[in-house]
Amino acid sequence: MTTMSGIFLFSEDGGLAKQLLTPARALKQALGQPITALALNEVAAGELASLGADKVLVLQAPDLWTEGLAEAIHGLVRAAEASILL
Repeated sequence: MTTMSGIFLFSEDGGLAKQLLTPARALKQALGQPITALALNEVAAGELASLGADKVLVLQAPDLWTEGLAEAIHGLVRAAEASILL
């Protein structure tokens, strides 16, 4: 049996990212897996950490388009063998 390791969350909208922590925390409790939040800047990272993310990674976009982050997000989620991406 393969054990997946973690719940990831990302939204380019800071308010929505914070809201995603509610179901992420419920999933953490049910599955016993840590929450990794992906943020676009240090301020958002600090907020997500203070609201319950176990780990926060700051993504660095080459431009202002978050679509350019899809490959990086996919790589992080895949490398961690995450079970859930919100």
